[in-house]
Amino acid sequence: MLQAIRDRITGIVAWVIIIGISITFALWGIDSYLRRNVRTYVAKVNDTEISERAFRRAVQQQLRQMRVLMGNAFRPSRFNTPEFRRRVLDRMIEEELIVEAAHDAGMAISDAYLASRIRAIPQFRKDGKFDRARYEAVLKRQGMPPALFEAQVRRSLLVNQYIGAVTGSALATSWETAQGLRLQAQQRRFAHVRIPVARFRDQVQVSEKAIRDWYESHRKDYQAPEKVKLAWIELDLDDIARGLEADPQEVRKRYEERVKALANQEERRVRHILIQVPTGASEADEEAAKKRIEEIRREILSGKIGFADAAKKYSQDPGSAKQGGDLGYFGRGVMDPAFEKAAFSLEKGKLSEPVRSQFGYHLIEVEDIRKVTPPSFEELRPELEKEAVREEAEKRFYEKQDELANLTFEHPDTLETAAQSLGLKIHTSDWITRKGTAKGVTANPDVLEAAFSDEVLVQGNNSLPIELGPNHVVVVRVVDHRKAQPLPFEQVRDRIRKALIEKKAREQARALGEKLLGRLRAGEPLEKAAQALGLEVEQEDFVRRDEGKLDPKLVREVFRMPRQAPGKRTFTGFTLDNGDYEVVVLQAVKDADPGKVDAGRKASFARNLARLSGRRELDAVIASLKAKADIDINEDMLK
Repeated sequence: MLQAIRDRITGIVAWVIIIGISITFALWGIDSYLRRNVRTYVAKVNDTEISERAFRRAVQQQLRQMRVLMGNAFRPSRFNTPEFRRRVLDRMIEEELIVEAAHDAGMAISDAYLASRIRAIPQFRKDGKFDRARYEAVLKRQGMPPALFEAQVRRSLLVNQYIGAVTGSALATSWETAQGLRLQAQQRRFAHVRIPVARFRDQVQVSEKAIRDWYESHRKDYQAPEKVKLAWIELDLDDIARGLEADPQEVRKRYEERVKALANQEERRVRHILIQVPTGASEADEEAAKKRIEEIRREILSGKIGFADAAKKYSQDPGSAKQGGDLGYFGRGVMDPAFEKAAFSLEKGKLSEPVRSQFGYHLIEVEDIRKVTPPSFEELRPELEKEAVREEAEKRFYEKQDELANLTFEHPDTLETAAQSLGLKIHTSDWITRKGTAKGVTANPDVLEAAFSDEVLVQGNNSLPIELGPNHVVVVRVVDHRKAQPLPFEQVRDRIRKALIEKKAREQARALGEKLLGRLRAGEPLEKAAQALGLEVEQEDFVRRDEGKLDPKLVREVFRMPRQAPGKRTFTGFTLDNGDYEVVVLQAVKDADPGKVDAGRKASFARNLARLSGRRELDAVIASLKAKADIDINEDMLK
């Protein structure tokens, strides 16, 4: 059991390494290999179980991603729903189906390709090169055998391979592209009447009885939320590092190793010309880019243009084109592998053949070659001291992390034992709800989920170690609990009154809008009907979908309206997000002319359409896989 807990802690930390690899799906479900004697599962896909622990980790990973995307607007309570958990589980099921389908299709990731991707991970590189000792040391600190890590990476690459095979074959026909361009830049002219909700608020009367009746029938909506007080202990690598000093002998040793590693290395100053090939490009786009780079190469070889001038004129690398393609000096392990191989195999002043990298096709010219001059000891000493302290701090952190996990598990009803043994301070919070606080430990969604979990809140145990960030973990427990309680009527009376006024005002705005729509249905002109009701008509000339001056919902609804049939009007009504009611009469639709769109924009639009088509094809494939699969979902786990 203790080892399972250690696996859980280190697995979360190790996730940072795996995220460094570009993958389409998060690596959900893998850690089922780490857990034995699983008696329950959240879902079973054919013969493969998705464990509760794998599912919980996937939920937490998604919550962390949402927190990054939403920033201060993130509220954990918005995602603490069965619907959110179901979406996460659906993604896990889809990934498992893709893995099985890839195996059935005979797909596989070669050892050579797997090795190349792992070698490219920055955490495993030293002085610009893959370092086997560092690779093993990093994984050892995470408690993860290399074979297991490699299996995880191989799985994620396999998922990518299958997705690429499905989506990469999608194309956009010229007709689809033309139709899409017509619609994308389409313009619409319309007249509209806005009925402000504000004009009715002062007219609405709400009785005391209505307020009381609403309170009695909606008591569940007016409650003081459930609250807890927490205690926690933190283990932070940075805190450990601040108390350490570098060993002078270790620093000198590191310098000598650095000098030795640089002894035979060289740097090259390179110019390049890039013709981009977007991810998922069609074979035609690929061939066009290759043909273009070959044309540029012939022009340079003919002497009609110099390399630097050609780069300024043709290169699609915005970072170097204006400098004549100059990338400056760089050593090995910095550039794309294919680019690096070509650059370091060229003689000075020679022009390369076209080189295909992950970005597109390149022409490369080596301007200069120089030996790497090692910096002096004094120049490197601050960096080496920091590096030595960091590695020693990491070593101590992972030792203490294991001890923290063991002690808080062996003494589940207290944090005192672990705090005293590890020299850590016990922190406490004031009352907090499931929404947490604006910052600090109690703002972390993982902490909040643990605090209100059955194991911590009901059973009174310490939480498992929770990762707040890289090399920063915390264990929490609940020291006091206050259940949700109904708020007194007097405390919510004004809130209910305002809500009822707003509700009735919106109803009256809508009712007046419906009267206007009724007159339009009877054939009355908009101007006359509006005037009869004391309303004003606003006229909008041709607007585009990306119009920024009008209410976004108004624009969306206008472009959802069907074209007017000959001799008939098209009109509609709807409530805006602020409560105002809009009545719209569509007057004219003007499609864009695809023939006036430049070739570059047209090609880009076609690629985007192809990607959308590929996504639809992938969705269809996944739907088919689901229909054929035996999927058992434990709905109780999602509540």
